[in-house]
Amino acid sequence: MVKPLKLTMRTELEKQLAILTFQKEREVVQQITMFGDNNHTIIDYSIKVIKGELNEDDIWDRCEEVDGEEAILTDGEGENIRGICDWLNGDGEELVDLLWNEENLVTELPSEGVKVVSQKHCAKQCKECPFSKNSMQGWLSDYTGQDIINFMNAEASFPCHMQMTDGSLDIEQTKEAIEKGEMKLCRGYVECVIKSAKSPYKNEQLVEAIKLVKEEGLSENTMDIFEFLEHHKK
Repeated sequence: MVKPLKLTMRTELEKQLAILTFQKEREVVQQITMFGDNNHTIIDYSIKVIKGELNEDDIWDRCEEVDGEEAILTDGEGENIRGICDWLNGDGEELVDLLWNEENLVTELPSEGVKVVSQKHCAKQCKECPFSKNSMQGWLSDYTGQDIINFMNAEASFPCHMQMTDGSLDIEQTKEAIEKGEMKLCRGYVECVIKSAKSPYKNEQLVEAIKLVKEEGLSENTMDIFEFLEHHKK
């Protein structure tokens, strides 16, 4: 029998908003991360935790091997889900800090029939963004440093790495996916373009993102293209 979570600070409204947030996040976040964790599994389990269907002990149990069989959850997945347990009890980080794409945070219940729409670029630089000084050195997935230079020279819209699909999209397909809200423009890439003194004018989508990001302010952690190439030794 599932033991209900003892909630000390979160109201029913807060829980509803958190569930809407994770449902929205699931639609746009890439399923598998660079570390092999499954974001969709984390989201699905987090929703169950918020609903009181699972508790922290249940999550610990799913991270352990049973009779020699592989654990249901990886340590990374379990850590993410336990962060939700802490949030429910008023401890640890706030919900916005536990998300992969912070702009997906839902702060009010939408009117019936109204779809929640967010801006086309990431509201904040992802914790694992390859354009961040704190990113894993040398990891660019299937891309090379020259690929990134080519993207910038072509004024292409580079998507958030957390939302890239397994399939290969060309530049126009990627731009269209961002326009439709199926992907986000990488915040780190946009800031890198700015810090590299590039002045795009053909790609209206990128031009608009640069304007908005400048107004919102740049992160100190974002690298220009030269720092980027040196950081990743590309």
